[in-house]
Amino acid sequence: MSRTEFVFFSNAPAVNSLYGLEEALCTLRHKARAVLGVLSEYEMTAWYLPAELSPAARRRDLSLIRAVQVQEERLLSVVEDLRRGLRKILANDPHSRRRRDWATRLEQRFLDERPACPSWDSMDINPIKASLFDLEAEHSKVVRQRYEQLVDYGTMVVGLLDELLKAGIFTEPASLPMDRIDELHHSRFEKLIGDLMDRDGYRIVRSGGGAGDQGADVLAMDDLGRYLMVQCKHFRDGNGSVGQPVVQHLYGGAMTLHPSTLAIVVTNGRITGGAKVWAGENDKARLVGRDALKRWAEDGETLAKVIIR
Repeated sequence: MSRTEFVFFSNAPAVNSLYGLEEALCTLRHKARAVLGVLSEYEMTAWYLPAELSPAARRRDLSLIRAVQVQEERLLSVVEDLRRGLRKILANDPHSRRRRDWATRLEQRFLDERPACPSWDSMDINPIKASLFDLEAEHSKVVRQRYEQLVDYGTMVVGLLDELLKAGIFTEPASLPMDRIDELHHSRFEKLIGDLMDRDGYRIVRSGGGAGDQGADVLAMDDLGRYLMVQCKHFRDGNGSVGQPVVQHLYGGAMTLHPSTLAIVVTNGRITGGAKVWAGENDKARLVGRDALKRWAEDGETLAKVIIR
């Protein structure tokens, strides 16, 4: 994936695609929460705004109007920054099915959940002018409704940002240097391999091994509907080797799933000669050893190029 730089939100430093995005998302979440914080300060005013406004109530009313207008602009700015950032991420990462699917769902949520409240200028009554003349009762209703809609929308935006950060879809690395790979926990190594396959356009069916996984830590599918069953072997500092029994076990599981399944072993260590000979017989399996992993994870080559015979 291209690591073209882009600005994720206004007045922010340029960051590389997928690098530093967690910080950017946290900043946007902080801005959205700040909007809700300001609005909460006007909750009593919004709920108890009298229909007939005294001079003191008029001042509170005008203060509420200005606060709602300002916070609406800030919240919509957060939303636009987020949408702009997502579009640029996808432009730099066009093959990731998960990110494309997420972006589509997010755009739809923005459309579906955005409150149907007109802009201030398009209201039947001008709220500021109304508070100065004889439309207090109708005006109070409009201001209260606008306030409540903005709070609901702000709550949705904060919840969406929390969901993004928790899911990690837009913060996961699309590449990683070997020295950092060597330091990973084996579960993070498995996730990295799934992320790299997703980056290359494969649909991830399952990521993470477990009971009954038949030796597969990552199960994916290509555009032709063929399964790729991947066994990940991680060694601290790359000091370790994968032997023939590992390859045989994975191959057996792959054939059980479907005869066309491609078995792939990936390791940051080395692969023994016996494993290479056995895998090469009748093209039973593809092996990604340390050098090939560097080409894939660090240099940005695709899996298809790395495993080609």
